[in-house]
Amino acid sequence: FPVAVGNRWEFRVSDTNSAEETKVQTVTGTTSVSGAAAFVFETESGTGTALNRTISVQRLDGTKLVRASEVTYDVDVLDQCFVGLGVRVWLWRMGGVG
Repeated sequence: FPVAVGNRWEFRVSDTNSAEETKVQTVTGTTSVSGAAAFVFETESGTGTALNRTISVQRLDGTKLVRASEVTYDVDVLDQCFVGLGVRVWLWRMGGVG
């Protein structure tokens, strides 16, 4: 799970209420959160007039990827906004750090 600007992942997701879709997540830049280095992630799903996009700021905290903020757009309309630290991924469970 290398986190570096330019890295990109493509994955398929589904739940019991919707069809399977492909999401693409890209590390698009860096920033600072309370003085700590952080990464900007952009996630897209859908296409054309059904494009959904999430932009989040996340930082590494030991073996955890911690979300500092996140904004989700559903077809260019603000859908959700999250501000505050929350654990996103425990890297050791994904075979990464730790």
